[in-house]
Amino acid sequence: MDVPLGYDLLVDPDLPPTLPRTTVDLPAGAPVTTAAGALEQFLRQTTGPAEVVIAVEGQPVGATSRAFIAAEFPTATRALGDGDRAAQPGQSTAYRLIRFECGSCDRAVYRVFYDERTNPVCEEAGHGRMRLAP
Repeated sequence: MDVPLGYDLLVDPDLPPTLPRTTVDLPAGAPVTTAAGALEQFLRQTTGPAEVVIAVEGQPVGATSRAFIAAEFPTATRALGDGDRAAQPGQSTAYRLIRFECGSCDRAVYRVFYDERTNPVCEEAGHGRMRLAP
């Protein structure tokens, strides 16, 4: 899979080749601003892990770390209209992360969309579909 345009800016080049056990999964066609917003929200809401896989439609495109994002993007950017609660026409850029977890191990996937027909599947053999976390 090709890395979506701009996503390379979010990938930490210093991470080891083994992938972290937590993933932020984005829908196909999600712009880099959506990916950055989802990563920012993930890092704000969680105290760990320090590394996370960036995926599109379940396919990993790279990984990043809390330290890399903090160093490369020290201040959060806001979208046009955020301050006055205005909305631009088109697809929403305001997302809430949804956590899925494996019932058999500690793997987790975060998504900005929910479709019960496409719940993520744990990478560990035999673990099956992940469940929506409370």
